[in-house]
Amino acid sequence: MRAREQQTEAVVGRPGLRRTSVTGRFSHVLATQQLAGNTALARVIEDQRNAQDLVGKEGSSVLRSPMHDELWSIGGSWTQRAGGGGRSPHADGGSGFGPTVQRFPKQSQVRENEFRKLATDGKNSLSSAQARELYAVAVGNLESDFEKPTDYEATMRRAAGVVQSQEAMRVRGKSERMTSAFSVSVSVRNLGGLNSLMGHNGADGVLDTFTLCVSSAMDKVGGSVSKFRFGPNLKFIVVGDDVRRSSIEAQLMAAQAQIQKRATAGGLDAIAHPKYQLDLSEKGSGIRYDIRPIKSADAPAEEEKKKRAAPSHGRGTAFKSSAQERKENFLSTAVNEYGISTSSAEELLTISAADEVDGLTGFDKAGDRRITLSNAVRHLTGADTDARGVYVEVDLRNLGGLTKERGRHQADEVYAAMSTMAEKAVLGLKADVSRFRHGGDEFSFIVVGKDATPTAVSEVLTAAQKSIAQYVAQRGLSEIEHPKHPGDPSKRGTGIIFGIAPITPARENVENVVNSILSTADKQVEAKK
Repeated sequence: MRAREQQTEAVVGRPGLRRTSVTGRFSHVLATQQLAGNTALARVIEDQRNAQDLVGKEGSSVLRSPMHDELWSIGGSWTQRAGGGGRSPHADGGSGFGPTVQRFPKQSQVRENEFRKLATDGKNSLSSAQARELYAVAVGNLESDFEKPTDYEATMRRAAGVVQSQEAMRVRGKSERMTSAFSVSVSVRNLGGLNSLMGHNGADGVLDTFTLCVSSAMDKVGGSVSKFRFGPNLKFIVVGDDVRRSSIEAQLMAAQAQIQKRATAGGLDAIAHPKYQLDLSEKGSGIRYDIRPIKSADAPAEEEKKKRAAPSHGRGTAFKSSAQERKENFLSTAVNEYGISTSSAEELLTISAADEVDGLTGFDKAGDRRITLSNAVRHLTGADTDARGVYVEVDLRNLGGLTKERGRHQADEVYAAMSTMAEKAVLGLKADVSRFRHGGDEFSFIVVGKDATPTAVSEVLTAAQKSIAQYVAQRGLSEIEHPKHPGDPSKRGTGIIFGIAPITPARENVENVVNSILSTADKQVEAKK
């Protein structure tokens, strides 16, 4: 690995603009979902956020919306959803055909092959068509262009293996091919500034739009592209005979230009950085990227596989989470329609990875949050008169300071403990509880039942806050400095803050209702920070 990694960034900032002016503009944005009057940008942000939460996994799906051609028409046409093995019709900007694509399967494809092999073996004896259909039942609507973050290391290991194999063949004179592999990292500049001004939901919308542009650019680089999303950070693994660093950089530079133009039009160029408010170079938003070749020695060490307890997916009886419904549907279909034993069906579900939960908290993944909330909105229209619903957003305060002071391992231990204490408090209510981790420092609950009122939920979480404060004090974490508020005693330490929004029953315009619920809870959290 090079001692100094190359980084390129798009800095969107005009020193002459005052922050007060953009704040005024964005107060109108938050009320109307328009970015400084740019209706197209506001609509595509909402379209892509809806697409992500309805289709994505780990909050990571990027799909083409009806507004995308209008918004991102600069610099070329849309590419097909190649899934790492497709051809871009305008990749070279002139010939109408992209570079030749070599086959390097995504980890999800590797996993699907394992699933189908087991489903068609002598024990289960399904046909290939039946195995394919059953796999579709397992993953449901979780498939997307982005892979599961937990698949990143396995994909990197395979990519390094390809490079190693090619090197060995060239040494023996058996091949003159030059298979290249690159690791690409992309991050968003000044996400903290976006969060401070727009709230998490508004900032997530901008992040999704940036992600869409970068993802589209990476579809044009040639080779096979595996995509991963780790919250605000994107990673890509590119493998192929015709892959060149210069091609990757050219596409990312084009994405930078698109992002910068749209960010400027949306008024994002004047957002101050919360940590570097006097540094004009840190104003605005945009992307940074790093490209480095993958070498044979880059393969991560093989981790020992640990047996985990079956995911519980919260507590659902009258109202079940999307993940719980999907699991029950798969097991029922496998056993009752395909005649597979229960133990074999559970083994197949494990191989599909569709039933995985967040490894730290045990909560369901981000992709199921919005689907479950939409289901709750519809469910309450036909529920009995005693049933109510509440959405709760919880933020772990000063996770950055905790990680900096005590390290990632201890920060994870504290995160797990706090999320468990909050979960236990909510499970004390007479209600069905679904729980999700959907951000680096955020998790949430969807509570449906007799006790699901804002007052009842607030009381149990306030009590949990006090217990958490005692836990923090006992471990000497109360004086940890907040990196964004140095010298402010009121911001020191860690704990949880939460926002609550009642779930409004609706049969029509459900997505608008969901947006309103999420926004209400999010604004409460931001106001308490």
